[in-house]
Amino acid sequence: MDGCFVTGRRMMYGHNVSHANNKTLKIFKPNISYKRLFSEKLGNVRVKISRRGERTIEKYNGIDSFVLNYKKLTQDAENFKKRLLKYSKRLSKQAEKNSSNKVS
Repeated sequence: MDGCFVTGRRMMYGHNVSHANNKTLKIFKPNISYKRLFSEKLGNVRVKISRRGERTIEKYNGIDSFVLNYKKLTQDAENFKKRLLKYSKRLSKQAEKNSSNKVS
């Protein structure tokens, strides 16, 4: 996890330019922090997220629906999506197995 979980924003570098055209190094840092988000299937998940990313997840009504419906995911979000799908597949197999046991 290098940048934001949702937007992929990272530090950017540039210059402060004075009136005399002196250039000094400037680092632009996004507002990133670690947050604990609630996933309906996986429970609490700790991710590195920017404020803009938080607002995007709120717009999609949760991290699960965001990951499943958003087109341009970061690599971290893709990995989370794989975990989510794997877990939901396992749950459906268990439910199928339990229903077949009750019928017998």
